[in-house]
Amino acid sequence: SKELVPSTLEEFGLVTAIDEFIQKIHVASGVEFFFKYDGFEEDHRFDKKIELTVYRVAQELSNNALKHAEATEITLVLSVQEQKLIFTFA
Repeated sequence: SKELVPSTLEEFGLVTAIDEFIQKIHVASGVEFFFKYDGFEEDHRFDKKIELTVYRVAQELSNNALKHAEATEITLVLSVQEQKLIFTFA
C-alpha cells in the first residue's frame, strides 16, 4: 500500500516527488529530463488527491514517452498561477 502514495509525495510534496521520480528514470534509461517549476511557495501544498493525480499523470506520460515514442529528452513544467496548478509535458 505504500507504493500507492509515495512517501516522498506525502512528506515533501509534488515538486520533490516528481524530481525524485525523474532522477530514477534518468539513471535507468539515460533519457535527459528537464524539470521546471514556478510559483511554488516553499510550504504550499495542494490537496493530496490533486498532488497524487498529477504525480501519476507525470509517471504515465514519462513511461509512455520512453516506451512508445522512444524519447531522448522530456520536459515537465509545473507552475502555479492564480492558485491554479498548470502541468505541461513535452
